[in-house]
Amino acid sequence: MTVRTTLFVIFAVVIAGLAGVIMLAGMMRSAVEEIERSEEQRYLSYKLADELRQSSDELTRLARTFAVTGNGKYETHFHEVLAIRNGEQPRPAGYDRVYWDIVLAGSVPKGASGETISLDAMMRRAGFSRAEFAKLQEARANSDALVQLEAEAMAAVHGRFKDDAGTFTREAKPDLEMARALTHGDAYHTAKAKIMAPINEFFTLLENRTSAHVTEQRDAGATYARWAFFLAIATVAFSIASLAHLHRKVLRPASELAARMQDISEGEGDLTQRMAPRGSDEFGVLARSFNVFINRVQGLMTQVSQASNVVAGATTQLAVTTRQQEGTVLGFGHTTTEIASASAQISATSQELAGTVRNVTESARRTGKAAQSSRSALDEMDRVVRSLQASMERVSLRLGTIDTRAVEITKVVTTITQVADQTNLLSVNAAIESEKAGEAGRGFLVVAREIRRLADQTAGATLHIEDSVRQMQEAVAAGVTETQRFADQVGRGVQAVSTAADEIGRIIEEVHGLGNAFSQVDDGMEQQNEGARRISDSMSALRDGAGQTAQALKELARTSEHLQAAVGSLRDEVGQFRIR
Repeated sequence: MTVRTTLFVIFAVVIAGLAGVIMLAGMMRSAVEEIERSEEQRYLSYKLADELRQSSDELTRLARTFAVTGNGKYETHFHEVLAIRNGEQPRPAGYDRVYWDIVLAGSVPKGASGETISLDAMMRRAGFSRAEFAKLQEARANSDALVQLEAEAMAAVHGRFKDDAGTFTREAKPDLEMARALTHGDAYHTAKAKIMAPINEFFTLLENRTSAHVTEQRDAGATYARWAFFLAIATVAFSIASLAHLHRKVLRPASELAARMQDISEGEGDLTQRMAPRGSDEFGVLARSFNVFINRVQGLMTQVSQASNVVAGATTQLAVTTRQQEGTVLGFGHTTTEIASASAQISATSQELAGTVRNVTESARRTGKAAQSSRSALDEMDRVVRSLQASMERVSLRLGTIDTRAVEITKVVTTITQVADQTNLLSVNAAIESEKAGEAGRGFLVVAREIRRLADQTAGATLHIEDSVRQMQEAVAAGVTETQRFADQVGRGVQAVSTAADEIGRIIEEVHGLGNAFSQVDDGMEQQNEGARRISDSMSALRDGAGQTAQALKELARTSEHLQAAVGSLRDEVGQFRIR
């Protein structure tokens, strides 16, 4: 049974018990009210019967007093008593209490008059039983018979007596003695007793009926009270048992769940413990759902722990790679510096060679002019040409050195490119692992993006370096070509100088040709000088790129340190949970 159904049943039973208690209390109240009504009816019945008896007594007293005194007011009051009892005159205020004693004393009670109703009608309205009403009717009939005797006595006081028809038409001298005899004789007392006997029996019947009804209602009220007491006890016992059942089915599992959640949130974070499901109610479902949730959290923590280990290893490898790349870049910077120095020397040599070529050209011109006058100028030219050939050999050696350095730079650039690709691949792996880690790996994702950005910058720098090296190699190749061509031209010049000793005329022509050749050499040297400047500029740009790469590697190293710190913090947080 589910907790909801259990609570519904418990509340339904408790509410039903309380409703039963309330209903029994209402029935008890009804019984008490019925007893009160019975008591009121008994009191009213006593009052009506007593009024009948009292009216008979008042009539007797008034008739006797009138018979003794002959005072007409007593006769008037006698007829007033009859008129009120028969419903012919309104009932005075306070008539059910002491009234005629006050009136006969000369005072009239103050107050408004009541309704005009006969005593018989009041008795019928009181709800008497047939036997009780019959007794009152008998007493009323007997009272009317006594009234006839009292009327005869009062007529005797007036001097009127019965005729043969029984009416008071015969007049004579008032006979007070007869009136007193009629109101005080045995016949009067016998008639009075006939009135009181039914009234006494009425009181007996009324007492028996009302007492039986009151007893019945009291017994019913006592029965209702016992049932209400038993039902209240049963409701309380059921409530206590229900509380115990709810404590076992609801409060205890809720406390266990709260303790487990508090242990996870504030304690050691033990994710290996599980709750024992009890039954198929809501708390059983909650316990199973809690176990499923803990299983998922444990799996997530395991994945996060593994991911943190992988990222920690990746950051270590990244740090090592960064240090290696930083050393390579530093070596590349030194190599670039050496190449720049060699380029500067080549440029200086080229400028020196250009000056020498210009001198040679000028000498060739002078030699052409002075060829016919001096053979020694031809020897000087031979010496200068051989010196030029030696300078060209030195230039070729310098260009070979530059080409070798360019090859080394190409290898370094290839290494940097491989490192950048590896770094980029490492950043992609770190981003994938951080995506798997979810919310806990967002910090790793930022670091992975920074690493990828630095790797992209490194790749861009290496591309720029490759382009500069390629331009330098092209310039060196051009310089080598020009130098080789110049060397060929110098060789031909030497050969021409060697053969000039035999044919001076032809030497003069060759000298003129050498002047043109030296002009071409001068142009080639200018081109070589421009190539050397381009190499120097490329080396400067390459040195700047190496500096930027070194700065990027330093930033990458700092980022790696931050990543290692974040991974350490994550591993500390994950270490707070026991997952195995």
